[in-house]
Amino acid sequence: MGKYILYLGAILSSFLFLGCRADEPIDEFEPSGDSEIRIRVAEHTIGASGGEIKVAYALKNGGDEPMTFSKGENEYWFECEIQESHIVVTVEGNIDGQNRSGAFVLSHPRAKNVTITISQSGYEGDIITCWAEKVNATYAFFHWDCKLDNMYVIGMVRPVSYFTENNITTAKELFDHDENISHAFSGNNVFERFSSSGMMFKSQDWEYMLQLHPTVQYVIYAYGVEFSHDNEECMMITDVYYEIVTMPSITDNGTKLEADIKVEGAKLIVDVKTNGYTGASNIVLFAEDDNSAPLYLPEGEEPDQLYYNNIARYFNVEWYNMQYVGEMSIDQIMDSYPKGDYHFEVHLWPDTNYTVVLYTVDLQNERPVLTSKPTLYHITTGEPMSDLTIDIEVSNINAHGCDYKIIPSNDEDTYAFRHVKTSAIEGMTDDEIIQYLFDVEHVIPTYTGEKMYSNADLYLPDTEYSILAFGGANVQNNVLDGYAITPLFRYDYRTLKAVPANNRITNIEIYGPYDYYEIKRRYPNFEFAPSIAYPFIFCWKITTENDDVAQIKSTLYSAGTAEYYGYDFAWMYTMALLKSYYYGSSNYDKLEVCAILQDSNGNYSGMFVSEPFDFKNAEYRDPAEFMEIINSNKW
Repeated sequence: MGKYILYLGAILSSFLFLGCRADEPIDEFEPSGDSEIRIRVAEHTIGASGGEIKVAYALKNGGDEPMTFSKGENEYWFECEIQESHIVVTVEGNIDGQNRSGAFVLSHPRAKNVTITISQSGYEGDIITCWAEKVNATYAFFHWDCKLDNMYVIGMVRPVSYFTENNITTAKELFDHDENISHAFSGNNVFERFSSSGMMFKSQDWEYMLQLHPTVQYVIYAYGVEFSHDNEECMMITDVYYEIVTMPSITDNGTKLEADIKVEGAKLIVDVKTNGYTGASNIVLFAEDDNSAPLYLPEGEEPDQLYYNNIARYFNVEWYNMQYVGEMSIDQIMDSYPKGDYHFEVHLWPDTNYTVVLYTVDLQNERPVLTSKPTLYHITTGEPMSDLTIDIEVSNINAHGCDYKIIPSNDEDTYAFRHVKTSAIEGMTDDEIIQYLFDVEHVIPTYTGEKMYSNADLYLPDTEYSILAFGGANVQNNVLDGYAITPLFRYDYRTLKAVPANNRITNIEIYGPYDYYEIKRRYPNFEFAPSIAYPFIFCWKITTENDDVAQIKSTLYSAGTAEYYGYDFAWMYTMALLKSYYYGSSNYDKLEVCAILQDSNGNYSGMFVSEPFDFKNAEYRDPAEFMEIINSNKW
């Protein structure tokens, strides 16, 4: 039975396509010597939204002379483009509400003109609509919907007070204001500026607003625009459509959160009491001079409604970042907030005033929202307090490093350590060294408990090094961010003089470039991670004086890198990075390879730098050659 249904469907389809469409290519002319322009369909209609019309044509005996078209000034609302077998007519949306018609003429020096007419209905009703959904105290979904697919629309959400402050009272003043704002964005013309501003869109768009104030009135507005042919000018072509939205006030469920607070040096210890409330709550802290979240309130100053509004906005940004930066679901976000009474500890900045804020959290319109009047406390931290000590044991000092162990006096307190050239900290006090480490690395990973490390091969021969360690407050997750809570603990040592290897590198020959994508096309199982922007692959052959080779480490640089930065720099990066000496990728015009050989006794040769390779003028080589090289594994 199914087979017969399929046959019937095929027969029906053949009948449906017996008629000719306007864009169906025209067959060859019957033999004749006359020149002629033939059109599939000469009269066309289109809806108010506009769009494209494809008109099939054929030109007989046209010779080398092209066909042209012409139209009147009143036919500004459509454009024509003559292609190989079609004329493409692009029609604007008709926002006037009145039907309109126009025509254009196809011409050729040897043939009779042909006229094609276009009729378009006018749009009735509002062309653009604006509205808000899922409105809560500090956020909402704002929507614009344009009924004309091809019309550009400028839209934005602003407080009602914004229009008063900027003396905007008419549609023209609004357009001029938005056009002036577009100059703050990149672009060579007004179209590019509006495109990069985020204010312009086609058809339906929405914007999710975070920085909204409870109880404040906002205007969501939009209007249609069109651009000149060179995109240098923009004109408003519709009325301004708008909707006024009043944000609700913060919901207060009546819960009064309380806390027992203790400050030990720079450490805050809090026991939160929810007084029978079993839902989620949150605790946040604002430092006096923290410009990233200026919500510190001095002790004795009473919070007003604006302060509570700003706390609600801060919470909104907090969970939004958890969702879109931390990639957490709404359920995961809600689960991350404690429920009922709980204990909280954190290391803070020393000698700093803080405002501690407590509030309850719940879901409204499927989004987290602050649901109680916040409770505020004020604290001042003191100097950091810690009795942590750190021992550093060093062994197996060799020409290129040592083995060392970090031994803290307990397994609970966090600490940080670094291994640096002694010359980098020469003349500094201990406090200056700690500050130097923060300045260079900004944030430093922290550890607890005993750690052992082997750093052979990573450092330079006959060079002073220092292992530095200090206890630190775990201010931000697992990285130390700002200050030490113990003195500096330090161990200095000098690497041994290097013993030359029983071998040396005598030549490096670079092959390439090879096109990564061509390799993948011909050899799908090939695995390699090139630069996304520069998918060029190289390989190089390293020749040595004899066969005593334990390993060779090498890397690809732009030409002159070793000479410019120094061979100590090149040694460190050639030795430290994990890489294959078979192939690499780069985007420089000229390249060089730096390589170091280790013999069977563990001794290293000097660093060999290849001759520069002119990548800019090189052509892609055969991928088969590349695969033969890496598969042979002879280098």
